[in-house]
Amino acid sequence: MAGQVPSVVSCSWSPSSTHVLYHCVCHSEIDARVFRSGSSLFHINGSPVKPVIKASIEGDKFHTSVTHCNFAVNITCDGSSTRVSVDPTEIRSLL
Repeated sequence: MAGQVPSVVSCSWSPSSTHVLYHCVCHSEIDARVFRSGSSLFHINGSPVKPVIKASIEGDKFHTSVTHCNFAVNITCDGSSTRVSVDPTEIRSLL
């Protein structure tokens, strides 16, 4: 897994939620939907390790983060545009 980063397959947002589908470095597929209320739903194929999902609202911006295998897929939506980044992190996913 050294030198690899997750691959974002799709990302979409609406005024009430964000949705991301990506392939992790461990070859699992993570499908996560995060709602503005802070609740989330996810489905993971290929790994028993659950992703860590966070959400926050800052003014008009809705930030979400889905972390698995020491990488975070970060999504920021402001109502008219979406920014997606993949960053290494030291946060461990939960069993």
